[in-house]
This record gives sequence, C-alpha cells and structure tokens, in this order.
Amino acid sequence: MAFIRVCSCHVGEPNLIPVMLSQKRVDVIPQHHNTYLFKMSSETSSNEEDRVSSAASYSELPIDPKLEIRILELLPPASPDPTEIHCNLTTARLADKPSYEALSYAWGDPVFPEKIYLPTGYLAITSNLAAALRQLRLPNRPRRFWVDAVCINQMDDNEKGHQVMLMAQIFSATTRAVGWLGEGNAETEAAIDIIKEVASKAWRFGISDSELDLGGHPTTAGAGVKKALRGLADQLDVQALNSFSSQPWFSRLWVVQEACLPSKMILCNGSNTLNWNDLWAASTVIAKCMTSIKSFLGELDFAGFGLLAVAQQQFALARSGGIEDEITEDLLAMVNYHRNKACSNPVDKIYGLLGLKRADEPIEVVVDYSKSIEEVYQAFTLAYLQKNDMLILHYSGIGYTDPLHGHRSGKLPTWAADWRSGISTKFGDRGVFNAGTNSSPGLQIDQITLPLIGVAGVQIGMLVGEISTLTSESESLREILENYPERIMSIKRQVTESRKLYPTGDDTGDAFSRTLVLDYRLPKAAVFINPQDKDIQAHWIEFEQAINSKKTITRFESSVAENFHFTAHIISVNRNFFITESGYFGMGPRYTKPGDVVVVFDGDTTPFVVRQIKSTVDPNMEENAEGRFSPDEQYELVGECYVHGFMDNEVAAPEWRAKKQTFWIR
Repeated sequence: MAFIRVCSCHVGEPNLIPVMLSQKRVDVIPQHHNTYLFKMSSETSSNEEDRVSSAASYSELPIDPKLEIRILELLPPASPDPTEIHCNLTTARLADKPSYEALSYAWGDPVFPEKIYLPTGYLAITSNLAAALRQLRLPNRPRRFWVDAVCINQMDDNEKGHQVMLMAQIFSATTRAVGWLGEGNAETEAAIDIIKEVASKAWRFGISDSELDLGGHPTTAGAGVKKALRGLADQLDVQALNSFSSQPWFSRLWVVQEACLPSKMILCNGSNTLNWNDLWAASTVIAKCMTSIKSFLGELDFAGFGLLAVAQQQFALARSGGIEDEITEDLLAMVNYHRNKACSNPVDKIYGLLGLKRADEPIEVVVDYSKSIEEVYQAFTLAYLQKNDMLILHYSGIGYTDPLHGHRSGKLPTWAADWRSGISTKFGDRGVFNAGTNSSPGLQIDQITLPLIGVAGVQIGMLVGEISTLTSESESLREILENYPERIMSIKRQVTESRKLYPTGDDTGDAFSRTLVLDYRLPKAAVFINPQDKDIQAHWIEFEQAINSKKTITRFESSVAENFHFTAHIISVNRNFFITESGYFGMGPRYTKPGDVVVVFDGDTTPFVVRQIKSTVDPNMEENAEGRFSPDEQYELVGECYVHGFMDNEVAAPEWRAKKQTFWIR
C-alpha cells in the first residue's frame, strides 16, 4: 500500500477522514500540526506512472486567497531519476508567520516543457524555474519556498488578484528571498567575482561604511580616490559585467518589489551565489566611477543591476525612516520609473508594484484580472484625479508617440496614462514649476460624462510653428542637437529676427536660450550645471561660439558650452520646440503641430498642449434623461509643456481668470 504526503494548515479530526483525490478513494491519517498523510486505498494503482499521469488540481488544496498562501516543499533528489523534481504543497495563514523562502525569478516565454511531481499529479513549469528548483533543492532535507507560478492558481483570476494584493506581506514576511538569475556562464561567474572584489574594497573608492549601511549618496573625495576610480575603470571587465546585468531577471518588473520588500536576499547564478549587500556596495562604487571618469560613462549597462540595487536600498531606507522625503518615491513615480521593465500582462505595470505603495498614500487600487488593459489604466488614472491629484496627467497624452506607428489603443482616453509606452519625459514635478498652482483643481468626473472629463483652466495660446515648420530638414529637435547643433543657430535667427523683445519684455534671444534648457529649473536635466553659475545667456554665448568655431561638441566634458548642450539635449528627448501666435516660446511633446492649443489647468504645475477634435457621441454611453453628453468643444490631451513666461502663476492675474473655461478632454 503506497503512502503519499500532502499538507494542509487545517488540523483534522482524530479519526480517518475519507476524501476523494483524482476520482479515487483516499484515507487521511492526521500527522503533526499542519500535515496530513494521504494513504491510497487498494482501489488506487501504486504504479508510479499512473500517479503522475494527470495534472494536479488546485481544488484539492484550496486556500482563502485573502488570508492564506500555499508553500512548496521542495524535496531532495531521489531514485530512480534524480533529475525529477518532487514536491509537496502545504497551505498556511500569513497571520501564523509560517517559515519559508520566497523565490524571485524570470518566467521567460510561456512555454512549459518541464514538470514538478506532486502527490496529486504534476504541474507543468518553465525550463528556468525547473533549473532553479534543481539547483536550490537540498541533498538530504526538504526546503520550503513560496513560488508564484506554483503556489498561485494562475488559471483563477479571483485567487490571483487577491494573492497579488498580498505580495507585500508575502515578500516582507519571508525568512529570505532567493533571486534566481539563471544558470549563468563563464562571464557571469567572472562578473560575480568582480562584484565581490569591488565590494570588499569599497572604502578605497571613497565609500564609507555608513554610506553602505544607510545608502547615502557618495560624495566627491580627494585625488587618491580619483586615481583609484580611474584605475578601477581601466581594470573592470565591462563585457563580463554587461553579461551579468543583461540577464532577464534584472529587466523583469515583478523583481523590483521582490527585491525591495524582503529583509534579506541572496542571488544565485547557477551554483554561484552573491549577497545582495555586496551588489549594492559594488553598484555604489561603479556609479561613482561612471560619474567621475567621463570616458567610462556609456560603456557599462548600469540600468540592470545598478538601478535595481539603488531602488532596493532607497525603499529599505524609506521603510526604516532613514531617507529624505524627496528621495522617497510614491506609487505613481515607481510605476513610471519602471515602466520599461518586462511583464507578460500589461496590467502588471501597475499591479506588479502595488507592494511598494506607501502606507500614507490615499490611492486604493483593487487587483482585478478580469478587467481589460484599458479599464485598468483608466481606473488607475481616475483614482488620482478623483483625489484632485493633477500630477497623473503629466504621464498622459498622445503627443509622445508617432501617430502613424503608435500602439496606443483608441479605447483608452487621452487623459489616461498608457503604461505600455516606454516613453517618459515628465517634467511637471511638484515644486519645480507653478503655472496654475494658485488655483484649486476644477475637475468634473462622473459616469454620465465619461470617457470625457472636464478640466477647468485658461487658454494661453495656439501653436503656429514648431521644428518641422522652422527647418526644411526632417530631423527632430533631439536629432538636431545631437548631430547638427549648428542648425539651432538658424532656428534662433528665424524666431528672433522679426522681434527684439519677447512678449514679457525680455530679450527674445535670451528667452529662446532659456526655453531650450527650461530655464535650468529641472534638476534631473541640469545635472552638470553649477548651482552658483546659472547665467544662461552667458552659457548660450559660449555654446554659440563653440558652434561657430567648428569645435566638436563632445558630451560629458566640463566646459560651460558643452554642459549647456548636454542639458538641452536631455530636455529635447521626445520633445518639440514651438511658438504660439502671440510669440511665446515653448517645449512640448514631440508630435505637437500647428493649430494645437496651449492651456493652463487650474491647480497644475505646467501648461498643457491640447488638440480640438470633432464633437462625438460615445456609442457605449447610456442615454440619460437629458440625452447623451456631447459638448460642442472637445479636446484630446497632447501632453505637458513648458511655455517661457507662463510657469509661475501668471494666469492668476484677473485678466486671465476672466477667461476661465472648462476643457472637455476625451
């Protein structure tokens, strides 16, 4: 008579309990606290092939998905085939503080050629997960893991939704997280050795123990440190580090919270292991090397392990109260920051980061995998707008993707952020600009008007010119700054020759140069600008002289001209220079065009470009007593913009308040 172990958190009755398992009679013998032994009766074949010939059913091990989790008990390899992966499943209430490790790994392609064998049958899994389980199992005793692909019924959207809501608890409560990077190769093995070596000597590069413990930003040190960093840049095996950093685990979105939430984490690359603290220490040193040794910048793909290590450290510090508020990211900033990371379901661009939401954030997001992508994205945007949080609009708009090749769905309103787009050029952070912040937001949102929303504001101009009308070339502003900076001189002459004074009374040439660099007010762009030296007109003159003298402009050099060029180049990413009919200069989304309208919304930090569209009636909108809602003037949101002379509550003046209206955005 064969015996099969299966676990449950519920304590059974003292007598045998008859249950049905895969249509066969099974007797349950109570064991210790949360384990049962399923004894197969004589009706059940003891043939091993029969036992694993059918897929395991989650209905045989149900959980309350709001309170409980399943835990995978990974068994040691056994004869006759030690390559087979044998496991048990147990359930546990999170409130009981069960002991388990949480596995973080990349799912990879949705191909499931491997199997894990459970007492009730088998589960098909990916090759990468199978490789991880074979490597991580212990030779002589079970090892308990929480593994999302196995411990969550992926076919049950209701269970999956509730379990995703528990991810913060699952990864925070784990005894340790194990990050499986993959099976690795000779280069990744060499990279791990390099990371450990650099981490062990972090002090040589001007990184103090307190900085590593607290995650503080390293400060510039003396010539000895500079020499050490230069020597490190010469010695680092960039190819090996790039091979390590390019492993799929680092680009997976779910990994962000899986790395941030646990109190302890270890990384495994095949049989090689790496302590997370070593990765953080080495990342801190390498980041300092990249910013100190200009020639090294761009050679190393730091976006993989480096930025993930920074995100993890900042989250840990925010949780412990050891980090300044301005560095602490909220959920919206996290979703934007990690929007380019990979996930198979686009709704996970939001759901996959919910575990990082701060407790003081008033936004509530309910995970619901039965909703469409557009429904999830629209609901996420509305959650902010209904709290009068206008910042969400700065992630929205149709002006950042080519209308001929964009992937934005027509089902998604233009005011809703489309996180499938990898483009993010937001500069409307709170405290940087104050275009309309003296007024309270005026939003009209209800089921009668949706998908239209009403936003109060004033129109400050209409576009009459932009890059494509100012130059005969087809290049974007960014391409011009990057490859043909001398053409900027021609554009300046065009927009300044007919008027010496700007509408504000300032010099037109000065307004032009200030517009290109957003008046040096965006800290993330003006990274090389000396805070004590922000004479933009003087910087422009040096830049102009460098262009006229045919000097090669090389980014990341220290001259004023090159720093001005670098700042303008960063700001121009996916942006367009424009002029309004009244002569104001601005920087807007890449695909603005003449005829677009510039508005300042009440309560918002920057102006926006909107585009008037033909009034339409949504066929899906239910007719109410007054008929379907269809205002005469409707607009699409193109995106945020900078308008020189309208960034500091100028529209608070009475003559502008008299022009206040409601813009209905579809």
